[in-house]
Amino acid sequence: QWRDMNPILTARRGAVAGTVNGTIYVIGGYDGNGIALTSIEQGTYTPAATPTVTMSPGATSITAAQDLSEQVTVSAPSGAPTPTGSVVLSGGGYTSQSQSLSGGVTNFDIPAGKLTVGADTLTATYTPDSNSSSSYVTATQSVSITVSAVAPAFALTNGGPITVTAGNSGTRDR
Repeated sequence: QWRDMNPILTARRGAVAGTVNGTIYVIGGYDGNGIALTSIEQGTYTPAATPTVTMSPGATSITAAQDLSEQVTVSAPSGAPTPTGSVVLSGGGYTSQSQSLSGGVTNFDIPAGKLTVGADTLTATYTPDSNSSSSYVTATQSVSITVSAVAPAFALTNGGPITVTAGNSGTRDR
């Protein structure tokens, strides 16, 4: 992925460039007046890293009548700055609004009934903001959630014999 770095000190054309151990060297070339340059400029190149996305669901098995909380943590490699940006949570028929990270963490609350019944895969997608885009790339992580159907609630009271004929609703003998 290409990204801007600090400009070199001397504008040059026809220069040679190369990297050694993560340092970019720009050697020689000609200045704007066609005068040969013998100088060398260097800059350190650090490729953007992939942060670690960790998902911590409040539960991995719920009923369709239950809310689900999900904490998403985006962490940097050791010694690197804390990632900033946003996260979107999607899957199981649900897609959240983008939520900003605070200290590398954000929390989602998925309302009851928003996930489809069955085995769902929820995916958190981290996107760096302008402060982190030169240090980090987009990253994802997924978890499995099982959503069970809720049995309909109804009650029968026996007030006498009940007859049900196929294709018809029940009738009560009086």
